[in-house]
Amino acid sequence: MRILISVGHPAHVHLFRNAIAKLRSDGHDIAVAAVRKESTIALLRHYKIDYEEFGIDREVLLQKALDVPLRDLNLLRFASDVKPDIIVSTGSPYAAQVSKVLGVPHIAFGDTEIARTVAKLMIPFTDAICTPSSFYMDLGQKHVKYNGYHEIAYLHPNYYKPNASILDEIGIKQGESYSIVRLASWTSSHDVGESGFGFKTFREIMDFLEYLEKWGKVVLTTERVLPSSFERYVYKIPTHRIHDLLYYANLYVG
Repeated sequence: MRILISVGHPAHVHLFRNAIAKLRSDGHDIAVAAVRKESTIALLRHYKIDYEEFGIDREVLLQKALDVPLRDLNLLRFASDVKPDIIVSTGSPYAAQVSKVLGVPHIAFGDTEIARTVAKLMIPFTDAICTPSSFYMDLGQKHVKYNGYHEIAYLHPNYYKPNASILDEIGIKQGESYSIVRLASWTSSHDVGESGFGFKTFREIMDFLEYLEKWGKVVLTTERVLPSSFERYVYKIPTHRIHDLLYYANLYVG
């Protein structure tokens, strides 16, 4: 079987990477199409997954909307070459729309209830939407719920073993306390109308980080551009090591 998988976020790479390896070992042909967003491309390269890039993530909502026809066209061209029997994504409207043009099934593996706009563009062209049983929305007859979570696909003990060497990279001894703080950009399409921390100034963010330092080192990961004064909290962690960093942390805020 020829399967085309569309990824548009680093988490999508983790979700599908073990399935890709298993499907290939079983003799299936797997092609991957990717949108360049955050560390998505870096992860694909790290896991030696060949891919075709069909778009770049945009921060401004209007730019995202204007990019839709181009992404659809780029993905359609790639898919026409691949000639897939089925297209799989996490709910990509591009993958769904291209599947309809090619006349092949599209299966979506979603877990984000707030992605309402994306769902409206995806569901009409999708054959099945598979979500964890905890997903509280009802997406209709195409909705299939399963007892599990996306994270099990890459954090189950069969696939993941923590590596304590990550502590050396942040200057922490095993057993010492540290916290991770993540500051999102809030520019994704599913972030429209949503909000996170109520920080209004960089000073408020700094005050919060300094408060957390009472309980140990603070490691900051951010999608935002911050002043140089925040550099002491930012460490150059290889993108594929983020789960090791989370495993040994005492607190995650994000």
